[in-house]
Amino acid sequence: MELKNHWFAENRGSLARLLQWVNLRPEEGERTWMMFAFYTTVSVGLRWAEDSTVALFLDEYGAGTLPWIYIASAALGAGLVVLYSWVQKVFPLRWVIVAIAPCMVTPLFLLVILHWGVHVSYLSLIIIFLLKLWVDAFYVVNDLNTSIIANQLFNIREIKRTYPLVSSGVLVADVISGFSLPWLLQFASLNRVILIACIVIMFGAGILFYLSYHYREAFPDTPQRLIPEEQASRHRRLQTPLKRYAWHLFAFVALLQGIGLLIDFQYLRELKASLGDQQLASFLGLFGGIVGLCELVTQWFFSSRLIERIGVFFTAALLPITVGFVIPGVIALLNLFPALQKPSFFWGLMGLKFCDELLRYTFIISSGPVLYQPIPERIRSRMQSLSGGTAEAIATGLTGLVIFVTLFLSGRFVAEPLQKWVLIGETVVVAATCLKVVWELRLRYVDLLVLSAERGELSAANVGLRVFKQGVVKALGEKGTEADKRSCLELLAQIDLPGAAEVLAPLLFKLPPDLQCQSLEVMLMGGANALYVPQVRQLLEQPPGTVDPEVFALALRYVWLAEPDPNLSLLEQYLHPRQNSLIRATAAALLLRQGTPMQKVAATKTMRRMLTHKQERERMNGVRALREAVYLQALRIHIPNLLQDASLRVRCAVLEMIAATHLEEYYSALLAALYYKSTRTTAMRALVRLENEAIKMLLELATDIYKPEVVRMYAWRTIAQIGTLEAMETLWRNLETSWGTNRDHILRSLLKIQQQPGNASLVDRFYESRVEALIQEELRFLGEIYSAYIDFQTSDALNRGQSNERLVIVSGLLQRSLLELELDVKERLLLLLKLLYPAEKMQAAAFNLRSQSVVNLARGLEILDHTVNLSCKSLLLNILDRRSQQEKLQHLEEAGLVEYENMLVSDRLRTLLMEPKFLSDWCLACCFHFAQVARIRLTTEEILATLSHPTGFVREAAIAYLSVVSHRVFREMLPHLQKDPHPLVAAQVQELMQKSQNENSQ
Repeated sequence: MELKNHWFAENRGSLARLLQWVNLRPEEGERTWMMFAFYTTVSVGLRWAEDSTVALFLDEYGAGTLPWIYIASAALGAGLVVLYSWVQKVFPLRWVIVAIAPCMVTPLFLLVILHWGVHVSYLSLIIIFLLKLWVDAFYVVNDLNTSIIANQLFNIREIKRTYPLVSSGVLVADVISGFSLPWLLQFASLNRVILIACIVIMFGAGILFYLSYHYREAFPDTPQRLIPEEQASRHRRLQTPLKRYAWHLFAFVALLQGIGLLIDFQYLRELKASLGDQQLASFLGLFGGIVGLCELVTQWFFSSRLIERIGVFFTAALLPITVGFVIPGVIALLNLFPALQKPSFFWGLMGLKFCDELLRYTFIISSGPVLYQPIPERIRSRMQSLSGGTAEAIATGLTGLVIFVTLFLSGRFVAEPLQKWVLIGETVVVAATCLKVVWELRLRYVDLLVLSAERGELSAANVGLRVFKQGVVKALGEKGTEADKRSCLELLAQIDLPGAAEVLAPLLFKLPPDLQCQSLEVMLMGGANALYVPQVRQLLEQPPGTVDPEVFALALRYVWLAEPDPNLSLLEQYLHPRQNSLIRATAAALLLRQGTPMQKVAATKTMRRMLTHKQERERMNGVRALREAVYLQALRIHIPNLLQDASLRVRCAVLEMIAATHLEEYYSALLAALYYKSTRTTAMRALVRLENEAIKMLLELATDIYKPEVVRMYAWRTIAQIGTLEAMETLWRNLETSWGTNRDHILRSLLKIQQQPGNASLVDRFYESRVEALIQEELRFLGEIYSAYIDFQTSDALNRGQSNERLVIVSGLLQRSLLELELDVKERLLLLLKLLYPAEKMQAAAFNLRSQSVVNLARGLEILDHTVNLSCKSLLLNILDRRSQQEKLQHLEEAGLVEYENMLVSDRLRTLLMEPKFLSDWCLACCFHFAQVARIRLTTEEILATLSHPTGFVREAAIAYLSVVSHRVFREMLPHLQKDPHPLVAAQVQELMQKSQNENSQ
């Protein structure tokens, strides 16, 4: 049994190494190998059939008629692809993909039987033509079918690793069929070889049947015409960008097909001119075998790694660059030497075909399915059929037509030595166009990913002001809900506060009272302007009682603040008790601000009566009016009583008044108001109004670890809302020195600043290096977390039979706290990335990364892959992916950020406690609980620092540890510990004291 287990362990290790060599993960292995087996088997049969039909065709027709085959293949291929797409709408996808091979093999089998039995020459010619045509169409449908199956089985990240191996099936088939075909032809005719190929293809279809049954949950159970309404609605929202992306994909596939056919025609024509029929078939087989061997090595060991490292679009551009510019340039250069002209052209075309095959069946075939991943899953396979298969078919026909026209025209108008260069020139032009399309695809790829994740957002910074103002006027003038109109006014205040009065003043008289109030407040925030006084004064000239008192008071304030020389004596009439309290208070505040000494005395009396009035409305309106007063004089004595007023609205009004009048002796009241939910919003608004004046006291509050966490969080948020350069620099400076939840609060605060128009580029330009340094710091800390987790996990595995149950439980708690700490660090990494990259992309990435779905996780990683351009991008993607802690630690070691050294758990615990600020409160408490159970000695400094920790359960853990490890020190500290304010700690100390007294009495 031991030998068996040993053998199994060794084989598991060998399998893991094999998967690592081909860049696969264990959970992807079974699906990938089954897909590989299916594709290889079908491709071997197709390759035998193709080479045999090519030999038959060239023997009967020659290379000159190949353009007709291209045109006919286009028509047949397009028809089959449209049929394939239509069938997906009628039948479930699983049925369709399994039925394709048998449906395509049956006509091929019948044609071979007919060719075998027919001895009439012209019928034989027709059958050979149809054989060649059907095999070419079979290739198109099989490749399309395989790509669709892969897109269903693998997500957007998996497919980058797995599809290079799956697609290498055609390369293995090249090697097998290429080297076996000459041997097979010694024992069988070409017709028999095609029949054998049909049997092999059916065997591959059997593998696919088993694969689709085993993973049937990956394939939709219903036809695509039965799409749920919510998904159809989502598709409609994506329709415009999806169409653009699909057209670019169509062009990309078509141009690649055109390049391949141009090269293939030149290659076969040159071979036909140089070799005999039997030699031609053997050469095709051997050439295919050699190319396939090179492709196989590239695909298995380099392709997936290169795609992950440099990206799918750069690898897709390698083919047009190589066959469109590099190889033609080499051929042209060698042709400058007369002695090398003939062999250089022949071997140059062989090299051109070699590079085209090598790159097409490695990087291009691996990149292809990835390009369809941004398309929503329910319509992806049909879209892939139409834009992929149809593009190849149409490109085949058009290329055949172009070749035919080129041969006709060059034979008439181009000198014979130059005729062979015309097709090479056309290849260069098509390759250049293909490069342009790849660039356009790259621009649209991530945008479509974000839209398909449904997390995009619009930016008000890009709104045209003139058009927006016209929209505001239209929205306020037309019928609509008041909530929509309020939102419209708020947006106007955010986008163009100074110009708001220009839009709102002409509309004031037409708006309802609530909107009049909001409009006048926005106009006052933008500054009172004498230009708009006539429109506002119309409100004051209305008959008494017809204008809302609040609107009247705001209009009164606007007019008297806007006029350069106001007639203040007119305000005295509004001090009469018969006037509404709000109008009375507004007039008194204006007189306190601008009036004569006698007018100020009268205004002060009015305000005193209001501030001490029994009615809440009188007191509140009096306080609100004081916000406009410059000097409060004798009214200050009422502020302490008003701060303790029974009415919440009065207290909030006092807070706003303190900020408006800059009463420094009462700033502490603003900070105290942050502690209470009822006054927090008002206090934050008041502190923001103080701007830089409030930063110092807010910073002291935010950095005091003994203050409540929620208060500290709102202190950072308030600094963010201040929004000045000094506030931003304060946040950045503290971001670099803080850790844990404090850093989280600062990051979220910085993001609020970044979201304001004009600040995003400032962050990009001046703070990118600081953000990258912080990311690396977080990654180094992750290395410490993984090292500790692995050491504790290893210790558990070694001592599980020896350890007591309590130690195992506490060790498990500590390990879980480390994993929770990892989640916190990952969240901070995403917050840091949001500082550097577009909000809508990062929001979509973060949303998908938090999902439990593997498909959504892969989509989020793909968005990051095409958005982030930091030097540590690949490391970040590996860390954010769902990999084991051992793998992630290995990546961190390879990046040089950490050096892992296996430690005893006692040493590892002390290492963690050397920097307790990096640990969460729960993780720190678990460390002390583990030290207590495992009897690990800690330093006095670590214990004393934890005994004064602001969190109660952390102090409780330290006291529990101290009570077990050092009774003498614990007894000495008991009198001090009795004063702990936390009930949990106080109860624990009381219990331990009682226990100590019992021990002493005994």
